[in-house]
Formats: sequence, structure tokens, C-alpha cells
Amino acid sequence: MSNKHETPGSAVFRQSCAEAASPQDAALIHEIADRADALELKGLCSVFSRDKDDRGRKRPNPSLHMYLPGKEPSLAVGFNWGGRAHMTLWRSVWEEHASETQPLIEEITGWEPDKAQTNVWDLTTDFFETLEAAYEEANS
Repeated sequence: MSNKHETPGSAVFRQSCAEAASPQDAALIHEIADRADALELKGLCSVFSRDKDDRGRKRPNPSLHMYLPGKEPSLAVGFNWGGRAHMTLWRSVWEEHASETQPLIEEITGWEPDKAQTNVWDLTTDFFETLEAAYEEANS
């Protein structure tokens, strides 16, 4: 699950992103954290913030991990990348844990079939609702 450079919850992600995010992306960064916290309250994931690298040094691009309960993978990880909010998805995790929801997330995000991962910059209501459905599927 988490490592020693992760902190439980979304607070560290929110704070470190608020310090670096553009005003346009600040709301999205907080929405990522709000959605992750809501999933955790439903017992669908465990939320951890990461703002340090493996050596404990401050990372320039903080991340928010939404681990499946009792497991390492996250269906999605939130990032503040140079002041821009986005989420990264990994095909292998979706194929293993949310294969029924995968075609919908591919359609919503434009995820190309030959790509192992995708970065989602257009974080719409449809995206977040489908992500929640995927976490529900992964926990069923």
C-alpha cells in the first residue's frame, strides 16, 4: 500500500498544490481531492498524498493516490503538473479491476487502445462519475 513518503488523506496534496497551482486549476485540484475523499468515505479506496520522492526530497509535482482497499494499485492518480491538474490512468489496472467500466472511460477520455497509460486533462463530471463507477466495480 502506501510507502514512507506518503501521508494518509488529501490534506498534503491540497496544500502543496495550492502553493503551486494556477488559479484556473486550483478548483480542479480541490475537486480531485474532494472526489477521492468521497470515495474513501464510501470505503472504495484509501487516499494518500505524496509530495516527496523515494529519498524524501520535495517533489515538484505532488500526487494523490486512491489505492484500492488492501491493494497497491490506483485506478487513477491525481497530479499537479506545473500548476495544471490532471489524472493518470493505467490500462493494466483497469483491465484487471474495472474491465466493464473501461470502455466508457476510454470513450470519455479518448484513451487510445495502444497506450499503456493516459493523462486526463479534461476532468469533467462524466469522467468523475465513471471513475466512481469503476471503483465500485473494483470493490464488488
